[in-house]
Amino acid sequence: KWGFKGYITSDCWALDDIFKRHKSAKSAVEAAAMAVKAGVNLNCGYVYKYIPEAVKAGLIKEKDVDRRLAELLRIRFLLGEFDPPELNPYSKISSNVVNSKAHKKLAYEAAVKSIVLLENKRNILPLNLKKIKDILLVGPLCSDVQALVGNYNGYSSNMYTFLEGITERAGIGTVVEYSQGFLLGDPNEKHFRGFWESSRADVVIVCVGINYLYEGEQGDAVLNPEGGDRKDLKLPENQIRYLKKLRKKIGKKPLILIVSGGSAISLEGIRDIADAILLAWYPGEQGGLAVAGILFGKVNPSGKLPITFYKSVKDLPPFDDYRMEGRTYRFFKGIPLYPFGYGLSYTKFKYIGAELPEKIRWSSKVVNIRVKLKNIGKFDGDEVVQIYARKVNPEKFRPLKQLVGFSRVFLKIGETKGVSIKIKLEPLRYYDSKSNKFKFENGNYEILVGSSSSDIRLKKVIEIR
Repeated sequence: KWGFKGYITSDCWALDDIFKRHKSAKSAVEAAAMAVKAGVNLNCGYVYKYIPEAVKAGLIKEKDVDRRLAELLRIRFLLGEFDPPELNPYSKISSNVVNSKAHKKLAYEAAVKSIVLLENKRNILPLNLKKIKDILLVGPLCSDVQALVGNYNGYSSNMYTFLEGITERAGIGTVVEYSQGFLLGDPNEKHFRGFWESSRADVVIVCVGINYLYEGEQGDAVLNPEGGDRKDLKLPENQIRYLKKLRKKIGKKPLILIVSGGSAISLEGIRDIADAILLAWYPGEQGGLAVAGILFGKVNPSGKLPITFYKSVKDLPPFDDYRMEGRTYRFFKGIPLYPFGYGLSYTKFKYIGAELPEKIRWSSKVVNIRVKLKNIGKFDGDEVVQIYARKVNPEKFRPLKQLVGFSRVFLKIGETKGVSIKIKLEPLRYYDSKSNKFKFENGNYEILVGSSSSDIRLKKVIEIR
C-alpha cells in the first residue's frame, strides 16, 4: 500500500522472540517461515538459517524466498556492489572526507540547532565574559565523552567535551576550574566535592543527566537497576541531592545546568533552584563547542523539544497499555513540565498574522499558509514557526492537536519577515479500523500557529470538504 521499494531487516536476535518469548511459533523453523511471509528480507541473527528446512516442511515455497532475495539484491545492485570500481561512484569517495572540516562544521551546526534552552531566569544567559573571571564546572559528565554520543556510536579523533569546549571558548583571562563533584551512581554524600571551589567562582555550571550507563539496550545500562529502560523520569537521586546542597552553598550565585540524555528527563523540583538550564541531549563530537557557543552568546539557541517532558511517570498511562489516549502532546490533557515544541531564545518574536484560505477541498492535497513575524528582541536569531491543526467537534477519536508543518526562520534585530509553509492535508485523515483504510472527515479544522504546542500565537479556522 505504501509503495515501499526498500528492504526490511530485523533487529538483532529479534526473530527468535517469535518462538521463544511471544510464543507465536513453536520453533525456529516456523519463525523463519512467518518472517519470510511477513516481508522480512534480512535477519540479523541465526533464524534464517532454518529457511531451507521451512521450505522442505512446506511452510513456505521457494518463490517466497526468491521474492525476498530479489528485493534485497535490488538494493545491492543500486549500491553498485556488483559493478567494477570504475563504474561505482562510491568507490571514488576519498578517505579525506572522513572527519573533514565540512563534516565538523555540519556536526557543530546540528548540535547548535538541537540544544534546547529550557530555563533562563532574569536573562542570566548569555554569560558576559567581560564581567566573569572565574567559572566552576562541576560533574563527571563535564569531561565524559559518552555524554556526547550516547551509545551505538563511533568516535572521531577530536571530540569536544563540555569541559573542553567551555575552556576553549572562555578565552584568555577567564579562569575555568573543574571538580568532578559527584560520582555517577554513587549515593554516598561523603564523596560530594566542589563546594570549596564554588566559594570563589562567579558562576557555577553543573553537568547533570544520564548517559548510556543509565539508558541503553538491556544489559548495557549497568547503573540502571532495571538494566536498560528507565522506570522513572527523574534525575539520578544523588544528583538531585548534590544540586540542592550546592545551591545552599553558593547562595545567590548563578547556577547553570547542562543536561545530557537521550530521552525525557523530569526536572521537577530542580528547575526551581537553577537560574538557567540547557538541554544538550547527546550533541555529538562538537557538542562542547556548541554548548559553549550558546553559553557565551556566540550563538542564539533555537532548539525545540521533539518530545513532551512530563512532570512524572504518574502523568502517563501504564506502559503496557498501547492505546494513545493520554500520551504525547497529541492526546495528553495534563500540564507538562515542558511541552512539545518548546524552546527559549535570547530574543523575542512577535507573530503578526497568518493568511490561509477559508475553504478548501481535500482534492487540493495541500494548503499554503503564510505567517508574518518580527524580531522584537535584542539578538539576531532563528525562530521555528510551528503549525498545528485540530478537528473542530470531531465525530471520531482525534488528536487534541497535531503538528502539520514547521519552518526555521532567521531574523535580525527588528526585522519583519513572512514565511510560506505548505501543509499536506493527508496527515489530517483518521484510520478506520473497520474498512482498514484512512479516511477524511469533512468539516472545520482549526489551524494553530505558534512557538510550541502550548504557546499558540494565532488561530484560524478552515473548512475542508
